[in-house]
Amino acid sequence: MEGGFAPFSFRTKSGKLSGFEVALSKDVPKQLKLNPVFVQTKFDSLNSGLDTKKYDVVYNDMSITPERQKAYTFGREYLFTKSVLITKKGSDIKTYADLTKK
Repeated sequence: MEGGFAPFSFRTKSGKLSGFEVALSKDVPKQLKLNPVFVQTKFDSLNSGLDTKKYDVVYNDMSITPERQKAYTFGREYLFTKSVLITKKGSDIKTYADLTKK
């Protein structure tokens, strides 16, 4: 996991890895009677770590793309996010179409 994107995975002030994905990634191996070893790496290295067998699984928010689907097996989605546009009060930007002039 990346370990730098709160509240999903991050380091606490004491340096302990914490967050939603950390809890999830501890629970699944517990049910399988396995002991996870965490490898924190940058997001753009997650897939290459799988490719080189540096680790067996990635717990990190990652979009499913056709290219990734060809190379990896994805588990069931556990996170659903929605992108929104936020502007200051009084802004002339009201819709995504208003951005084409900016």
